[in-house]
Amino acid sequence: MKFGNIFILCLIFILIGVTMQYAENNSDEDFLDMVEKKAFLYFWDEADPDTGLVKDRSTADSPSSIAACGFGLTAICIAEKRGWVSHEDAYKRVLTMLETFEKKLENKKGFYYHFVNADTCNRADNSEISSIDTALFLAGALFAGEYFKKTEAEGIVQRLYKRVDWKWMLNKGKTLSHGWTPEEGFIKDRWDKYSEAMVMYLLAIGSSKHSIPVKCWDSIVRQIVKYEGHIFVTAYPNSLFIHQYSHAWVDFRNKHDKYLDYWENSVQAAEANRKFCINNKEEYKTYSENEWGLSASDGPSGYFAYWPAAGQHDGTICPYAIAGSVPLIPQFAIPSLKYIKEKYGDKVWGKYGFYSAFNSHRDWWSKEYIGIDQGITMLMIENYRADTVWEYFMRNKNIQDAMQSVGFVSGKKVLKLPPRETVAEKTIKKIVIDGSLKEWDVKPIELSPEENMESGECDGSKDISGRAYFTWDKDYLYAGFDVTDDKVVCLQTDSDIYKDDVVELFIDPEFNDLVWGSREDFQIGFTPKGDTWAWFQGSSAGDNINIKSKINNDGYTIEAAIKWQFLNIVPEKGKSFGISPAIHDKDESHTQECKLNWYFNVPGIKLGKITLK
Repeated sequence: MKFGNIFILCLIFILIGVTMQYAENNSDEDFLDMVEKKAFLYFWDEADPDTGLVKDRSTADSPSSIAACGFGLTAICIAEKRGWVSHEDAYKRVLTMLETFEKKLENKKGFYYHFVNADTCNRADNSEISSIDTALFLAGALFAGEYFKKTEAEGIVQRLYKRVDWKWMLNKGKTLSHGWTPEEGFIKDRWDKYSEAMVMYLLAIGSSKHSIPVKCWDSIVRQIVKYEGHIFVTAYPNSLFIHQYSHAWVDFRNKHDKYLDYWENSVQAAEANRKFCINNKEEYKTYSENEWGLSASDGPSGYFAYWPAAGQHDGTICPYAIAGSVPLIPQFAIPSLKYIKEKYGDKVWGKYGFYSAFNSHRDWWSKEYIGIDQGITMLMIENYRADTVWEYFMRNKNIQDAMQSVGFVSGKKVLKLPPRETVAEKTIKKIVIDGSLKEWDVKPIELSPEENMESGECDGSKDISGRAYFTWDKDYLYAGFDVTDDKVVCLQTDSDIYKDDVVELFIDPEFNDLVWGSREDFQIGFTPKGDTWAWFQGSSAGDNINIKSKINNDGYTIEAAIKWQFLNIVPEKGKSFGISPAIHDKDESHTQECKLNWYFNVPGIKLGKITLK
């Protein structure tokens, strides 16, 4: 064959390849355009024409969700930019909703009720004044303010933002409360762990009138976990939406603070979520390489925060969780969405695109839509296609200042899992269980707020810290605890002892992931007054555990001898099993307890490792 013919043939093959690649990319673009537009129609059709408030659900009797309104404001602006609605109609709808929030909706210090009646604007379902849902509304409002710059809408947005009293929502703590009700006051739970609330903290720190201290950002617990090689920060429950919501507005790409590369963190969380489903596909026929996405959603037994851990999933898949992962892991998310639509058709696809959830394993199929699901679907796909939400939202000076204040810099940051292994030396002394720790001459596991905070708030190591000691002989695992606690609270009994000051000991005898509630694993509590309880076994453990304790001026000490037979462990040198000591601190002045935990890897649930020596 002549050289010229070879050249022409090669050129033809190259052109065919380029054409096929273009067709594939174009097909993906058309598909994403369809999914995004369908999701937008929810916000256009399921909103009250007079107030602009968006319904929480597609059901006829659904109230409005203020978080759905925040997603809706952003969705309407995107639709105007894409030409799906006119500029006049989009601006009118946005202005109507903003005027409703400014003049008609009841607020408390600038915060709104989670659910409201879309027509009357009154509180619905005895819902709470919600900090996170107000924040999600404000994120959408600030986006709309930037999109409709130098308009009446922007002016309203600025007034709404300025009247939010973030300091009030701290309720004298270091982290923001979940909310407030007129009946009970502030909600006990706080946004004290990494979650979807990162955008809320940036809004609160960046506020020009009622900002909270930068140290509140530092008070957020960032628990590092590992699953199948994926290392990331997460919280309990590890539903996928917590790794997506803040990213809908905040552009975390190619930047990090002193703690974390938040973009890469969400990439790892999404990949781990998918891998978990693949690893469990033999047990649940819903799961596969293209069927994944465990997140909060409707399910066969009601609404549940599904997440990748034993006992926390049942085969229910959330398409919005896959759609929300499109910019994070497009190589997996886009084919998965296409596969699910092709495989299940009308069972999962309707008027507004993908329904809220499905579970083919249990032959359960939702026929409802949820506003926030449609919102994360639309915003994240739009960000993947055109960076639109990121482009406008990041123009806001308050957000820019907040990110600078908390220490964001350009570049990537690699996250490493801290080592959590220890040894227990075989004792050569007779351990007398009297609570004194006198015979203990072993290296302790240190527990401090700086390194081991799982949840809650404290005032440093003098408030709560501790050391855990382990040794053994042929009959017992000995556990000793020396706890610093400025105020010992010990009122509860039996299974309620966790509500006060208590030491917990988690044990996984086979080191094959602790299964919550399994009688083969252990969650044992020891109190400063000498009580004990084994929750998974539903008892005080009787004579299987000998415990003594002493309360002193700056805390308390505990000694316990636990029978190996009770733990179903045969002790021998070299034997390893899972373990994690934890300390609860219940100060009566605190609105929430503090908990220190040595190592409790949530996705697994894998504990730290102890080896008998």
